[in-house]
Amino acid sequence: MKLTPNRSLQNHPLAGWSLAGPAIFLITLFLIVPFILAFTLSFTNQRLISPNPTEWVGTRNFKQLLGVGTLVLQPETDEAGALVRDAKGELSYPRVR
Repeated sequence: MKLTPNRSLQNHPLAGWSLAGPAIFLITLFLIVPFILAFTLSFTNQRLISPNPTEWVGTRNFKQLLGVGTLVLQPETDEAGALVRDAKGELSYPRVR
């Protein structure tokens, strides 16, 4: 008895796509879409729970992130305006923390 191929899902040309389709959809939904949203929202001032409207700030977020900030501390002075020195004779500065 000779077996003849019948029309089944195995022989259908779209069988692979019908099996891979849900996986491709889920990967797109949970990996690619959040990546694109995060990249787009990085150019705004969006906050999670904020009543303020979202504004487009461009690259200002990246300038602040990658910029170098300096803190200039003035030495402490007494009531007369003279500089305060410690026991070693070095200038005394206010505590930062």
